[in-house]
Amino acid sequence: EMSFCVASTCSGARAGALQVAKGAALRTPALLLYTRRGAPPSMTMETLAEVEGVDEAAINVCLPEVYHLTSASTSKGEVDLQKMYHTAAQASPVFLSMRNPVGHTTGLPVMEDGMHVAGPRGHFQVKLGEYADYIRQQSPSYFQLMSDDISVRAASKRCRKAVKRSVEWARTIKEKLGSDVFEQRAFATLTGATHDGEVRRCAAEMAELNPAGFVIGSVGIDETDEQQDELVANAVAVLPEDKPRLAYGCFSPRKIIELAMKGIDMFDSTYTARLTSFGIALTFDPEGKQGYEKNLTDLTLDKYRKDMSPIKEGCQCYTCKGFSRAYLFHMFTTHELLGGTLLDIHNAHTFLLFFKALRRSIDDGSINEFSARISERWEEYAAVDDSDNKTTPVLLSRGATASYESARASTADGADKPILGKRPTASWAVRALESAFAKKAR
Repeated sequence: EMSFCVASTCSGARAGALQVAKGAALRTPALLLYTRRGAPPSMTMETLAEVEGVDEAAINVCLPEVYHLTSASTSKGEVDLQKMYHTAAQASPVFLSMRNPVGHTTGLPVMEDGMHVAGPRGHFQVKLGEYADYIRQQSPSYFQLMSDDISVRAASKRCRKAVKRSVEWARTIKEKLGSDVFEQRAFATLTGATHDGEVRRCAAEMAELNPAGFVIGSVGIDETDEQQDELVANAVAVLPEDKPRLAYGCFSPRKIIELAMKGIDMFDSTYTARLTSFGIALTFDPEGKQGYEKNLTDLTLDKYRKDMSPIKEGCQCYTCKGFSRAYLFHMFTTHELLGGTLLDIHNAHTFLLFFKALRRSIDDGSINEFSARISERWEEYAAVDDSDNKTTPVLLSRGATASYESARASTADGADKPILGKRPTASWAVRALESAFAKKAR
C-alpha cells in the first residue's frame, strides 16, 4: 500500500517518505527528474543510472511527450512505460504528469470530456476515458489528474469554471479507475489561480475524493514572485497535512528552500535542464558548508578556453573527474552533443546532493542556517535565449525576461560577458536532429 508520512519538521519544512510499491520509499523533499521523449534532455537512461543519488529521486514523465510512443491507440502502443524508465528507476517511482514543466502551453482548447495537450507532434486531444485506459495499461507509480490549469491572469468567472471542471474530471477518473488506484496513486491539481475563495473550494472538494497527493496549479507558468508566493500560501493553508504537495517550476536552490519552508514536498529538475541548455554549470557547494567563487559558471565564456581545471574543484561526478572547463568550452562552441551530456551529468549530480543536504537540514533542525549559507551569495544569472535567433535576455530561474545589463551588474566580474548572438548549446544540435528526423518521416 502506498502512503505518505512526515518524519520531522523544521520552520515549516517537512521531511518524510512517500511509500512506493515493493517496499521502496521516496524521501521528501524529493526531486522529480525531468525527462523529454523518454529520456533526460542530454542523457540516456543508462547514463542517468550512473549519476550518484539518482535512486533517491523520482522520474517525471510528461504524458504529451510519450503518449505517441506508449498509448494503446497508436501503432507503438506495445512500449511499456515502466520498462522505458526501468534502468534508472529500479527503486524510484515514475510520476506521470499532464504538463511539460519546461514548455507548458496554456490557452489550449478544453472540452467537457477531455482536453488538448501540446506534444512533439503538435496539439492533440486526450479524453477522460482514454486517459483512464492509459493509466490502467501503463500503471505508473503516481499520476497527475487531468485538470483545467489556468494562468494567474484568469478572471474570477474563468476560475470558477476551471475549478468545477477539474473536480468533475477527478470524480470521473475515480469512478473509472476505482477508489484503490485513485487514493493510492492520483495527484489532484489544485486550480483557482490567485482567487483565494476558488482555491479553498477546489481544495475542499478535491480533499473529499481523498487523492494520494496534490499538485499546486498555476505555479511555474507566467506568475511573478509575489504571485507565486501567494499561490503557494493559499494552497498550503487549505491542503491536508497528511498528503504530499508538488510544485512544478524552474526553481533555483534558494527558491526551493523557500518553498520547502512553506510546506512544498516535491519539485522537478527544470532548473538544471535550463542551465544545461545555456551551457551553465552549478558550481555552488550543495552542502552549504564551503565558500565558493560563483554559484553558476557560464562555460561558454571565452576565458575558459584554456582553463584545464574541472568544473568544480572537489566534485566527485564523472565529468569533473575526467574533463576540464576548456574541454566543455570546446564542446559547446563546436555544437557537440557530448558537451550537453557531460554538463547535464554534473548539474544533476550537484542538484541531487543539494536535495540530500536539504533533507538532512530538516532532520537535524538546521534548515534556517542551511538556507542562510546557500542564499548568502546566491546570484540569479542572466543568459541569452536565442531559440528564435534573437538575443533576448532571460533570467534562468524565471520564465520572464530581465535586463542583461542589470543582471550582470550584480556579478563579481561584470566584464566577463558571453558573446551575444547564437549561443553554442546542445539544444541547437538536438533541434537540428529533430528537424532532420521530421523531414525523413514525411
